[in-house]
Amino acid sequence: MRLLQPGDRPTAVFCFNDLMAMGLYRAAGKVGVRIPDELSVVGLGDQELIAENLDPALTTVQLPHYAMGAWATDHLIDAIEGKTDPGALAAQPAVLEGTLVVRESVAPPR
Repeated sequence: MRLLQPGDRPTAVFCFNDLMAMGLYRAAGKVGVRIPDELSVVGLGDQELIAENLDPALTTVQLPHYAMGAWATDHLIDAIEGKTDPGALAAQPAVLEGTLVVRESVAPPR
C-alpha cells in the first residue's frame, strides 16, 4: 500500500510472481490506481488461473518449466554418478530464458 501512495508512485512494477501481482491489483483497486493507465504490472510464472483471469489480463514471464526440470535432472544424475560434486551444484548459476507473454496490464507511462 505504501508503494501506491500519491507522490513518488512508480509507473510500473515487476512482481516476484503472478500471485504477488494479483495482490498488487487488489491494493491498486483499494486506492483507486488504474492498471495499466496509471500503473503497469508484470508478473512472473504465467499461472493461467491468475494471469489470464485478472482484469486487465496480466503481462507475465512464462517460466521454462520443462527446461528447468531437465537441467535439474541432468545435474542430479551427474552428481549421483559421481561426475560432479553435489556441493558445487548449489553455487552453479544457470540461465534459462523465459518467454514474455504480453497481455493488457502494461502501457507506456503518462
